[in-house]
Amino acid sequence: MRIPKSLFLLFFIILLNASKSTGQCFTIESVLVDACSPNLPVNEEGFNEMVRFKVGATAINMNTTPLNVNWPNVANPWLGLLQNPSTAAKVAALNADINSAGSCGLIIEPTGGILPANAEVILVTSQNINISFNSFAALTGTIYMIFQNNPSNTGGNFANWNLIPGLRTLTMSFGTCSQTVSYERSFLINIFGAFGGAPTDNDGATVNYSPTGVPTYVNNGCNAPIPPFIVNAGASQTACKGNTISLTGTAQGQQTVLWSAPTGTFSNPTSLSTNYTIDPNATGTSITLTLTITNICNVVKTSTVVINFSTSPIPIVTSPITYCPNAIATPLSATASAGGVLNWYGTNATGGTATTLAPTPSTTSLGSTSYFVSQTIAGCESVRVPIVVTILNTGPSLNLQCVTANSTQTSLYFQFDNVGQTNYSYSYTVNGGPLVSGTFATPNFFIVNGLTIGQSVTFNLTANGVACVGSQSATCSTVCTTTTTPNFATIPPICINATGPVLALTSPNGITGTWSPATINTALVGTTPYVFTPNSIAFPCAGPQTLSITVNPIPALLINSPSVCQGVPATLIATPTISGTYSYNWTVPAGVTNPGNLPTFSVTTPGIYSAIITNTTTGCLSASASGTVSVNTNPIVAVNGPSFCQGSSTTITAIPTIAGAYTYIWTVPSGIASPGNVSNFSSTTPGIYSVIITDPTSGCSSASSSTTVSLNPNPSVSVNSSSVNQGTPAILTATPSSNSSYSFNWTVPNGLINPGNVASFSTLTAGSYSVVITDSNSGCVSASATGYVTINSDLVIDYPHYFTPNGDGIHDFWNIKGLDNFPSAKIYIFDRYGKLIKQILPKGPGWDGIFNGSLLPATDYWFTLDYIDASGNKQFKAHFSLLR
Repeated sequence: MRIPKSLFLLFFIILLNASKSTGQCFTIESVLVDACSPNLPVNEEGFNEMVRFKVGATAINMNTTPLNVNWPNVANPWLGLLQNPSTAAKVAALNADINSAGSCGLIIEPTGGILPANAEVILVTSQNINISFNSFAALTGTIYMIFQNNPSNTGGNFANWNLIPGLRTLTMSFGTCSQTVSYERSFLINIFGAFGGAPTDNDGATVNYSPTGVPTYVNNGCNAPIPPFIVNAGASQTACKGNTISLTGTAQGQQTVLWSAPTGTFSNPTSLSTNYTIDPNATGTSITLTLTITNICNVVKTSTVVINFSTSPIPIVTSPITYCPNAIATPLSATASAGGVLNWYGTNATGGTATTLAPTPSTTSLGSTSYFVSQTIAGCESVRVPIVVTILNTGPSLNLQCVTANSTQTSLYFQFDNVGQTNYSYSYTVNGGPLVSGTFATPNFFIVNGLTIGQSVTFNLTANGVACVGSQSATCSTVCTTTTTPNFATIPPICINATGPVLALTSPNGITGTWSPATINTALVGTTPYVFTPNSIAFPCAGPQTLSITVNPIPALLINSPSVCQGVPATLIATPTISGTYSYNWTVPAGVTNPGNLPTFSVTTPGIYSAIITNTTTGCLSASASGTVSVNTNPIVAVNGPSFCQGSSTTITAIPTIAGAYTYIWTVPSGIASPGNVSNFSSTTPGIYSVIITDPTSGCSSASSSTTVSLNPNPSVSVNSSSVNQGTPAILTATPSSNSSYSFNWTVPNGLINPGNVASFSTLTAGSYSVVITDSNSGCVSASATGYVTINSDLVIDYPHYFTPNGDGIHDFWNIKGLDNFPSAKIYIFDRYGKLIKQILPKGPGWDGIFNGSLLPATDYWFTLDYIDASGNKQFKAHFSLLR
């Protein structure tokens, strides 16, 4: 969306006038303007908006300097603050959500109306905040929460995004200390970082303020206006394998940063901005990089970015290529694409060094060999393409074989095929003796004579003058009439890595030969056959013998390391990693009784416990393993619950001896709701309050600690009334209802000197005199009591002392009769604060108890009667009661 130039001018004006502050005792930091909230049955945005501010260097006492707020929506008045068990339950639920998210932040309500110096504070627009929206999961520190006493107004207190520009202003004040901040509603952004869209797209619109009040517009979605914990690894990129690219991740609220990838290297993996070099041998079409951040609570968040590989076409090759053995090969070839350069890697499917020279394959050995080539176009290398070169005898087979039917006990008959050869080359050995060789053209068989019983002949044959016909070999033996078997004894099982016995080269019955394998391998667990082959020359009619030798594993075990609380036994368990029957040998700390041959036992002494086990079947012993028993200290807690006065509340606080994060379980007097998992709460009920705290790290709980909270009664007081003649002092006396030490605070008619802290005094002035007393021992304060002084004049004023405006026709109006001789008399009626309620004439019907169309409450009201007699202007003052 294009922003008109006029809006930029408006934004400049906002920057100049963003913050007006008188006494910087606090600073507004953030405003959640468009709060997330349920939309059915009604939108509850007015319950869920928030303002975050920071207290200055001096604590704020909200009792003496109460908070006042002028909302941007002027139709919504400031409704004052509320703190009660309901708000405590909201805070407890939010803390539970923070804890379940794995974070370590803490929300608390102020104690005694005090916001500490430098405290971070969240003002919520209603005690009915919906905790399912606007998450506090990213909170890592301690924040105070206060609630506007707004039980029913769901309408928003701010102005959400609108295409039409409009400057909106918020003013907060504590007494004479105030701050004003502004924002331009058309600058609010949605969750996509743009303007406008559906209402749900704009949910989460927030304005952050600098210390000087300059606004910044952000949208972190349905989150509270606290610093978020977010990470973004950036947008996908496309690059060639082996190239180096630049990465720029973004994050907030992190303590550590770490880039990782399956392959490749980072220039600085612990920086949000880094360079990444792609592995030139990476497989697949892309690679995923991961950016991981960790906050102060050790909560981890990750974001990934995909790097797609640029691909070049592969060169064109011919494969497979076949050669006969020892044929003359030519260099391999491939066809590159336009602009491509061939890269030859020899037999390296991965790695290796490329060259532009094509290799010439070797033909000396039968089998297949793969050679690899790629091409580079515009700096991007293709994948490697194999060219398979196979060395193969493609001609007919000699089919060399030993024909038993034509062999005897002294000769062996070898037969083979005619393959078009010019002649044959042959060689043979008898029982591995000297080599006999020669050539012949025909026939297609060969007889080795002069043999004895049991002798073995290995015959080799090559056809000459033909291509691609392979040489062949065959081994046969003359027939033995009897066979002798070596008689080596069975070797018992051996423990792994133990020194095994030497395999003898002569059997007990005198047969010599060799073993395969030649030595016993005790490094490999299992049963291995060891084959003894007799010397075929010395013992042509001796058969082989196989010994199966078993190597057993060394047992291993795991010992747990239990961590228990004081007074709770720890159970140690030795667990073999391989099933079997074992004996146990323990080593325990000094002073602990050795449990003997047991796999598990319980102890109360911390320290290191070690064990060695023996497999009772194989006799193999394990290495020593150990576990550590840790005994955690149980926390200790005290409870503070000051006594309080009628009509007020007290704050009950659990005080651990060691500071830390604990869970709290309270036991409270019958009839009141449990405060839940909180360290302190307010109560208006006396009685015994107990708490048990648990350290969530160790799981250890304290013993129960309790305090008794007392309710002190408020004192009561009465004041006499006095009617005296002019010039005669009237004596006013405040009389408490019970004996104690009190201080007296009088309210006297305007213009009189206050008598101060006295129980009784005299006056010559008519009017009402009120007093409030304070019990010096409990600090509890009485309700106000009032006495009246009347100064008699020549005119006797007979006025009604009460009236009952209930429509029953009796005493429905209040007026003074008997003033017919004073036609200019006027009567003025006031409330107890001196506000004029009504002016009436004695000849009229009087006052009906209504002010501005509303029924006034039942209480005392004051009046003055102004009249003129022979001596001049006179005024009479007194009071009466309205009863309902």
